[in-house]
Amino acid sequence: MKPLKILMVVSIAAFLSACAAGVNFVKVSQHQLILDQTTKDQVIMSMGKPNGKGTTTFNGIELEVLNYAYARVGASSALPGVTPARSQGFLFQDGILGGKEFTSFFKEGSTYFDIENAKQIVKGQSKERLSP
Repeated sequence: MKPLKILMVVSIAAFLSACAAGVNFVKVSQHQLILDQTTKDQVIMSMGKPNGKGTTTFNGIELEVLNYAYARVGASSALPGVTPARSQGFLFQDGILGGKEFTSFFKEGSTYFDIENAKQIVKGQSKERLSP
């Protein structure tokens, strides 16, 4: 390959990797991938190959972790100046799903909440009484 063609291919690949990272995925619904029933293989069949794998210890129990992540520069973010991204994590004990979490800073489907609004919550108070 000629040097100019190689430079173009490398430049395009670098640009695309700066625009999006990870494989886009959809948040798992409450009725999919059920705790204490779903296997690690079923999660992988549903979600695809994870971005990351590892282990963690919780209350003296070693858990296997699978992580999925996706970010997209230029998409609408829930917060100004923040690159929108989402992640989904799964915890397994002996190959069985024991925990899952989801976080998103994409404007659509954001899990962000304003801590100042959260400070206004009073036990026994209805949400209609909270200021916007």
